[in-house]
Amino acid sequence: MIKKIKKPFMLLLVLVMLFSFMPTGSVSAADNTGVIDILSFNDFHGALDPSGKNQGVAKLVAEVNNYKAINPDTYVVSGGDNFNGSAASNLLYGAPVVDMFHEIGAEYSALGNHEYDWGLSHILDWESQGIQFLSCNIVNKSDDSVPGYVKPYAIKKIGGLNVAFVGLTTPQTVYTALPANVAAIKFLDPAAAAKTAVTNARAAGANVVILLAHIGSYQNSTNTITFETYIDGTSAAGLVDTGADAIITAHSHNEVCGTVTNSAGAAIPVVQAYYNGRDLADLNIVYDKDNGKVISITPKLDKMYAADHLIITPDAAAAAKLAASESTVAPILNQQLGTSNVDLVRNDYTISNMGEWATSTMLIADAAAGTPADISTQNAHGLRVDLPAGQLTMGDMYNVMPFDNVLTNVKMTGADVYALFTYGLNGAIGSGLGQMQYNGCKVYYHTDPVKVILDPLSNAVKDNNGNTIPVRVIDSIVLDSGRMVVNDKSNTYIIATNDFMATGGDNYVAFLNGTVTNAAGNIRDIMADNVKAAGTLKFEQAGRLLNVLSTLDVTTTANLVKKGDYFDVTASFLATTTANAVSFVLAYDQNKFEYAGNLGADPSQPSYIDGVTYLTSDVGDGNVKFTIMIPDYKTKNLVSLRFRAKENVETQNGDNSITATANFVYKTSEGKKYVYSANGSTDFTTGGTLGDTDDDGKVTLLDLSNVIDMFGVKNGDALWKKAKFYDFNKNKVIDIADIVTVAKLIF
Repeated sequence: MIKKIKKPFMLLLVLVMLFSFMPTGSVSAADNTGVIDILSFNDFHGALDPSGKNQGVAKLVAEVNNYKAINPDTYVVSGGDNFNGSAASNLLYGAPVVDMFHEIGAEYSALGNHEYDWGLSHILDWESQGIQFLSCNIVNKSDDSVPGYVKPYAIKKIGGLNVAFVGLTTPQTVYTALPANVAAIKFLDPAAAAKTAVTNARAAGANVVILLAHIGSYQNSTNTITFETYIDGTSAAGLVDTGADAIITAHSHNEVCGTVTNSAGAAIPVVQAYYNGRDLADLNIVYDKDNGKVISITPKLDKMYAADHLIITPDAAAAAKLAASESTVAPILNQQLGTSNVDLVRNDYTISNMGEWATSTMLIADAAAGTPADISTQNAHGLRVDLPAGQLTMGDMYNVMPFDNVLTNVKMTGADVYALFTYGLNGAIGSGLGQMQYNGCKVYYHTDPVKVILDPLSNAVKDNNGNTIPVRVIDSIVLDSGRMVVNDKSNTYIIATNDFMATGGDNYVAFLNGTVTNAAGNIRDIMADNVKAAGTLKFEQAGRLLNVLSTLDVTTTANLVKKGDYFDVTASFLATTTANAVSFVLAYDQNKFEYAGNLGADPSQPSYIDGVTYLTSDVGDGNVKFTIMIPDYKTKNLVSLRFRAKENVETQNGDNSITATANFVYKTSEGKKYVYSANGSTDFTTGGTLGDTDDDGKVTLLDLSNVIDMFGVKNGDALWKKAKFYDFNKNKVIDIADIVTVAKLIF
């Protein structure tokens, strides 16, 4: 028998269910208290559609509406960087994001650095559509007045309180925005400017003051919250001592939720809602209705992407409006360009295949236009997403390169090129901007034995694996043409880059010493044209960043080794090195090969060859070992050895490798000594038929065709690993002589 549920119990059940499904952050209050929820999002970057953790416009609107349904005194603000970032939003100059602001009732936004990306005219256009930008630390250079497109603060009546929002913009904008777009303004110290604005807002009647700051914050595993740092070694830590009641942060794309104790002992709530609309931050304010005094402010994060979050049903009206907007640009974004057979992935701490590919397209475009460059460069954070292998569209190009950067050639001295790379491989990482990406050259460097890359507060920067990064000291820069970049002020080189870097963006000030020689072509379109021309991208990295103290150059005279053949193996440092004591081991397969001597000297006796004295030697168990003395601390070559292929080598056809390891004492320019270890190997083929590219036991026209495809491939190119077996004249490039050799083998 089913019993009828009594009405009081049913009412209780409904209330329990209601509060079980309410968004995080809502707090009920007693009769004499009121509750306000200040929701914030930041760094939305035009993330219009659901993708991975990104929730998209329709779900974000729905979640805000859920809050408002529970607490009508809910108000939404933005931490800035709203518009630029996705393909559709970029093509529409943020119009769908403006629609979202209207749908959630957001009126105020901090002015982010990326609000300047498309120039002042677009900031004014967004304001004309009802978005008021706030920043108290921006003034005109000409007269220290506040620009007309921002207000220092705004006061909004929410529930029973006058809530003031004091805006702030990161001083990093001076180099993270296109310099020309911020040339007329300057950025005041955030804490000092905010303290004045907070005082003024309270004098204007604010009951509670919240900093709406497009300024970075960070929260570590112990929940300690810190603020962004600046090149001059200062930081935004003083924001907690401005008199504000709470701080909404942005810019650093982090999840932050907690408090920071200020100098007066007060716990100041600080939040940041990740980025791309993944979170909503909530400052839950409980106040006394009778006197308007704040009782508590509780910071919370609504992690909408979390697996345990209640399913959010997209707002139908918002979804429909977005679909209508996106349909207008779909023919552009859905354009099929080609495919990629490799994942193109970014890396902030070294050169990546994404960065190397992107910069290669600049060199190709410059050459085609008749304005060839020696080197191409790209700031790491100008490449915004990875590209998985598969089909590539124009929309993908917009997502990778959302900025309308122009390919710009700059004539620079060798000294400035060295300064550019020294900063790009060290300082840019320390500033949180990522390592400069480049093409057209190889950079040989050694790591400082003691110094590591530091951030502006002298904290060690760590890479993706949690390891500190030694300072990189550049030994040499070699162009792909083989020409050395001379570190002086008389030799000049053409560097292709984007107009952002060319004008000092991301603090690449070395470009400011150069002369712009050419500026033409949207880099995004250049990348798209490269994919179209390729059909299928088969991009391989060429090894352009080389540590001379960790890598040995091991080469062989062999292409194809058959039984009884002699061949030589040489091991050397990548560059002349200040080493004087070396322990060297060369390992080989003793079933296939036998050691046949040290070229030019008896390895069993002390001898002096090319500045190298061999003190001891040992041969056996597939190893040749030497102890080496270099009296003048200056050598590149270490050993040159001869081997002979044994009789049974042809029964073991295939690729082979001889490896070398050297432990050595390195002396710095200051005279200090440290022990380093370097490794290298050389590859060659045993057995088979000379010139046989497809291993069918004969040389045919197909083999000739395959080698012709390698014409021009040289040592250092991505395809050299395969092509080097057909470099018969050993000049480290596949030339017409090598092709003729294969042709003769056909008959």
